[in-house]
Amino acid sequence: MSPEEFRRGFRSHSSKLADARRLVELPGATVVYDEERVGSLRDLRDAALYVTVGDDYAAVTPNSQITPEQATDAVRFVKEMESYTEKMEAFTERIGLKALTK
Repeated sequence: MSPEEFRRGFRSHSSKLADARRLVELPGATVVYDEERVGSLRDLRDAALYVTVGDDYAAVTPNSQITPEQATDAVRFVKEMESYTEKMEAFTERIGLKALTK
């Protein structure tokens, strides 16, 4: 890998995502990064990490993007996972996520 390729990949989130889903072409041992293929993943990542702005450059808050039903579903899911984890902790005699991996 050339220094230029390293610098580009180090700063480019698209390159990082493409690397995670890379297609390797063996002739000449060239790694081909398909940045177009990971565009939707990059968009999801950016939406999770950065504030979205509207047409008037005002911040778009989560309460305008998450419906009450989605919030209720998320809380229900977390409570179900908490209950399941507690049961698995008792069953496996391990704590936290380790209880789910044995």
